Amino acid sequence: MQVNAFAENTGPVTNATRFSALHFFKLMFKDKNFDRNAKETNRYARQSIATKADLKWYETKAIDICAFFGLNILFGIKQLTEVHSSWSKNLLLGIQEIQKIFPWSL
Repeated sequence: MQVNAFAENTGPVTNATRFSALHFFKLMFKDKNFDRNAKETNRYARQSIATKADLKWYETKAIDICAFFGLNILFGIKQLTEVHSSWSKNLLLGIQEIQKIFPWSL
């Protein structure tokens, strides 16, 4: 068996400086996937609530699932010792973008 040497150029083939982070996010994650995740999350919740009521539950939407995915990516970028520190009032710990999208009182 003979394998030819790889001779193609490597690296970025597009100038990515004109694209936003959201553009790359949308390349990796398609809207139809968020729609499906929301549908299945709601189905699972209805099945669970049938055996144990949850008065705080409300149907989730695709935009909620999309935000949750983005949140988890951000958690990987800015790693803190404890997840709840992202909502800290301390400017060195708290992540304002997360606090805007997912408000939470500690």
